[in-house]
Amino acid sequence: MGLLKESVVVKVNMFNCINNINTIDKNRYKRSNVAFGAKIIPTELGREIEKTFFSVKSIDIHAHNAADHDTGKAAAYMCDKFEARRIKAYLCADENELKDLGIDPKKYRIKKNSKPSEATLMLDHNGWDKVSEFNKKLIEKSKQIWKIDHHPETENTIPGVLSYFDTTAKSCCAILYRLAESVGEKLNKVDAENLYCGIVSDFEKSKRIKIEGSPEGSKIVRLPAMDLDKNSAEVLDKFETILSKEERTKIHNHLDIISNLTPEEQAFRTELFSRVKVTPNGKMAYAVIHPDDNLGKIYKDDTRGSAILRDLRLRLINGIQEDKMFSAAQKESFKNPNGVIDIKGAIVFYPVPKNGKNKKAFQLSVHSKKDTNYAKNWTDYAKKAYSEKEKAKFSIFNLFHKKGVKNELWAGGHDNRSGGRIYSFNKTSDENLIESFLEAGQNVE
Repeated sequence: MGLLKESVVVKVNMFNCINNINTIDKNRYKRSNVAFGAKIIPTELGREIEKTFFSVKSIDIHAHNAADHDTGKAAAYMCDKFEARRIKAYLCADENELKDLGIDPKKYRIKKNSKPSEATLMLDHNGWDKVSEFNKKLIEKSKQIWKIDHHPETENTIPGVLSYFDTTAKSCCAILYRLAESVGEKLNKVDAENLYCGIVSDFEKSKRIKIEGSPEGSKIVRLPAMDLDKNSAEVLDKFETILSKEERTKIHNHLDIISNLTPEEQAFRTELFSRVKVTPNGKMAYAVIHPDDNLGKIYKDDTRGSAILRDLRLRLINGIQEDKMFSAAQKESFKNPNGVIDIKGAIVFYPVPKNGKNKKAFQLSVHSKKDTNYAKNWTDYAKKAYSEKEKAKFSIFNLFHKKGVKNELWAGGHDNRSGGRIYSFNKTSDENLIESFLEAGQNVE
């Protein structure tokens, strides 16, 4: 364990791989400059990381809050790797979220208490903003924290002993595949299916591919962005030789939710699309699902519900002129002061009821057009604006009632894909959150 005496970040340069570990100041967290895009990991480095990981007798493996396929499948894959070496691995994730992802909780040791294992491994996240309240207690008590992630560091980043960040990789599961490849590990069918599912899911989010239905089942179509991302393309090529067409199609069908909606989900989607509005400048499109309205009461914060919200955001920023999901009157209302539709980004606000270990939350998810950075810039602006509004509310409540409550906003993500939440259904805080983002949409140039 000699290399793990202080906080470190593994850095691999885009042009020449450097297989050393550079120390950083624990108290300073800046955007990671790791940039290799799922490039091949040197064998020496891969062995060093695995030697560190498999030096413990027990480990907690954390998927992020509101788990998606990339974090969930990465966690399941790593649990299997540790268990295969007779290391007790505990999966720290909500059981209902795991079921939504097609992961059977009964196959894993689900963490039930607040006593941490010998080490902690965070996958596909690195900050407090993506950790549930239950898991925060575990991480706070942990003596060794390791992270593998493709998201940038933020002010919420958790100090750790070993961090492996690649902010240009398009999937955490792709990094895990490269790690296995670096040490010559041959994937079994279960491992390959877990990693492929996470890779395809996040590759679709980053617009490297799209999933579309066909008479033979859903399939992936490579988009132009993949031509500029040779390393991601290579990872996808590898899995086309590891898994059969039938095995890959089964995973595509699982991920292609929009092509297989139930009548109730279709009705929900139609109503949601009818609610879309834009800021006066025409830059930000938005829709709100309030906790106490009809949509809020029937919205299910699972993989299928999230897919519907995501589909809306992507449609809004990818050209809606010919999109039949929006009425002619809506399209007219989307025009900016110059009389054209030029939506730069889209945001949906939605409630998440209390579920198991997770607190209830009012959440938001943002997508913006490629290379605009509006998701990040809007989020940065809104965090400050929201803080000021909550401080003002807190002061007024204390003045008259002496019981004011400030609900903290946890938010962050990629430059053009972001999210956040407040752990409350307080109407004033909810409105403050919405207003802060709408102000960002109108004021950020």
